[in-house]
Amino acid sequence: HCPPHPATSAGNPKKIVKN
Repeated sequence: HCPPHPATSAGNPKKIVKN
């Protein structure tokens, strides 16, 4: 599992970026 992205865990924890 990738680490929490700044844009992801910033305010949208539900919007997980899967790259």
